[in-house]
Amino acid sequence: MRLEIRLLETDAGGSIYASPAVTMSPGLCRIDLLESAPGAADRMHWHPVMAAGEPGVRTYDPSMSADPAGWLSGRLHEVQVLLKQSGVPDVGRHRRAALEIEEACEQIVEAARAGLDWAREPWPTVDWDGRLGRSRDGRPARWAQRSFEPTADGLQVQNMPSWRVVARSDRARRSRLETRGS
Repeated sequence: MRLEIRLLETDAGGSIYASPAVTMSPGLCRIDLLESAPGAADRMHWHPVMAAGEPGVRTYDPSMSADPAGWLSGRLHEVQVLLKQSGVPDVGRHRRAALEIEEACEQIVEAARAGLDWAREPWPTVDWDGRLGRSRDGRPARWAQRSFEPTADGLQVQNMPSWRVVARSDRARRSRLETRGS
């Protein structure tokens, strides 16, 4: 499970009939709730600062592995501190959005908890013999797919005009439904 905090800017320029322009910045902070095996909690870390979307120093915190939901809740209650660490100018300008994230904290944490629960389920067995797109019995290989609610690539937290919290399973790249070869 991966969560990023990003700035979301809206420009309502133009006439009253014009669609507003919405721009999402690269990630400012990333939280990686990753595991090498279901329930291992051994790869959980975070990047408190990201420059131009590139992750900065990987930071391991033992309390993160011990209680991922509690740790995440703590970070979501200090968004303004995270913004300051990331070098965002005029942090006060984003005070309202930070408060909205705090208000939505339980919803975000519950979505992360559900994502971890899903990721901890047994993985489907894929019978693969190395030939392009064929299983051992010669049929096209199929990969399991399961989408993360409410969208396949992220959690859009409602009523948050200048922030978006993206939650995505680390397994998403490996869990696409595909038929390769024919």
